[in-house]
Amino acid sequence: MSKSNKKIVVVVSVEALDEVKKLQSNPFYNVEYGFFNEQKGIKNPIAFFKNAPCFNTLGKKLPEGVGLTDIDAFLCHFPNSLFIEFKKSPEYLYPGQLTALRDLVRTTKGTLFIVFGENCNPTSYVKLDAENFSDCELVPTTLDEFQTILAQWVKDNEPSDWEKFVKECDLSDSVNMILKIQEQYKAQE
Repeated sequence: MSKSNKKIVVVVSVEALDEVKKLQSNPFYNVEYGFFNEQKGIKNPIAFFKNAPCFNTLGKKLPEGVGLTDIDAFLCHFPNSLFIEFKKSPEYLYPGQLTALRDLVRTTKGTLFIVFGENCNPTSYVKLDAENFSDCELVPTTLDEFQTILAQWVKDNEPSDWEKFVKECDLSDSVNMILKIQEQYKAQE
């Protein structure tokens, strides 16, 4: 970390771990490292970090006290919605984002899991839903247990007319929209 609190993120293969540890042991360097498990949809980790949204800049002209936030995962199992927010630990949970997420649960009557742990290795979670968006209890978990919880949520919230739901999930409109947006984007360049 520099004096201006800026960090440089470098992605290397696990074969370079010994070299990274050597750098870390040198008192002239301030080296931190962690492991990034490649995620579906994140094909280039450098581009992912480089293009991560800067909510403060995007929302610069918003009124005082109003800010932008994101959500890490979303599943629409119409009319039911599932939201997932990942945090390394509860220390990374911020009042503004939690308030927005609670409001999202309340207005959609959806379910929110706030999952704590390292990347794809949950150790605990809090569940909020339409009946309970104020009270929370931290529940210990493992990856396998949490995957089972998600599968059970999908089963419990399956639309009453599954065939109709699947039929209405025609992706062709979305494919056509993406093609149109890509064309327009190329024309702007």
